[in-house]
Amino acid sequence: MKTIIRNFIFVLWRFKMAMLLNVFGLSIAYAAFMIIMMQVSYDNHFDSCQPNAASIFRMDRSGWGGSSAVSSRPLERTARELSPHIKYGVVLSSWGNNTFFSVEHNGKKANYKEQFKAATPDLPHVFDFDFTEG
Repeated sequence: MKTIIRNFIFVLWRFKMAMLLNVFGLSIAYAAFMIIMMQVSYDNHFDSCQPNAASIFRMDRSGWGGSSAVSSRPLERTARELSPHIKYGVVLSSWGNNTFFSVEHNGKKANYKEQFKAATPDLPHVFDFDFTEG
């Protein structure tokens, strides 16, 4: 075993450039493989926490400025009405609003500011939520 290690170190010391090129090439190949596998994993497991993840799709709009997931509610409503395969459609607000709320609990009034996003009423039909209150 000692002879093998000594020969290995001798070869590495003698052929420094070949060793550096091999290590550099293997490092790049491993990094590329990891990036590709991370993308494949993301594509296969995105939204997999939803029970009906295979039936959830996002509508994108392509135009002169590129593609975007931002579209209008009438466009969503028209697309939903034209396709018999679409059961529910949801439009989520792109911008959150900070709103002041006041809640009365046990005779005491509690005030707080919360950020929320508006959505159309079909949201619970498309995404599965476990509500604890409200």
